[in-house]
Amino acid sequence: MKSVMSLMLLGTLSIFCQWSANAADDASENTAVNPVCVPQERKEDAVYCAGTRNAVRIGQIDAANTDIIFLGDSITHFWAFPETRKNAPGGLEIWDKTYKPLKAVNFGLTADKIENLLWRITEGKQLEGFSPKAIVLLIGVNNTHTGGGRVEISAVQIAEGIKLIVDTIRQKQPESKILLLGVFPRGGAAFMTKIKEINNLISACADNQHVFFLDIGPQLLEKDGTMNKEIFRDGLHITPKGYQIWADTMNPLLFKLISKDESKEQK
Repeated sequence: MKSVMSLMLLGTLSIFCQWSANAADDASENTAVNPVCVPQERKEDAVYCAGTRNAVRIGQIDAANTDIIFLGDSITHFWAFPETRKNAPGGLEIWDKTYKPLKAVNFGLTADKIENLLWRITEGKQLEGFSPKAIVLLIGVNNTHTGGGRVEISAVQIAEGIKLIVDTIRQKQPESKILLLGVFPRGGAAFMTKIKEINNLISACADNQHVFFLDIGPQLLEKDGTMNKEIFRDGLHITPKGYQIWADTMNPLLFKLISKDESKEQK
């Protein structure tokens, strides 16, 4: 009888220890710091970073001529590149025709991740000294990178980081309308699945009063969900044709947010 009781006790202790270990793992995951929610300054890529830092330094922004801010990574940054630029054609001609007259400023920065943009709008003070009518936000695709020793970031973590940026913008620019764009598609089935999950999560940020959500991804893809090389030049960055689709899809909502009559836009 004693041996039976001992076996039962050992079994109970084994189950309890396993449960405790599982509970500890769950608690560790729940209390772990989300790395994309920690502001991180970029000190590499000096050529790209210096230009953007200098352009948005306090005192250098013409507050009277800043009604729209575009925040993001290289996909936003490349609005500044002409369609003739070798290896990185962009949307400059569309920008000059459509957004420059609307007093728009491009704060896109190549290779930025969520945590880098978070640093720019907090410690970097890039949203101080002016009061734009609208802020267009596109960020997160660089956080989907995998391989090369990188720690994989989950869709939930990425969505939490984007929400933190939205909340920070609301705090620093309470009068501005925020147009949050869904993360653009990226080549590869795993990336596509993760981006779809991210966009489903961040769509909940929209209250349609201060924050508005728009997923342009479906317009950038073929009807069967595949990529067209005329729109995506490398499976990540869009071509001038892609920038035109971006503009055509976004403009009706953006114009509404800044109280601009779309019919007055130059054709």
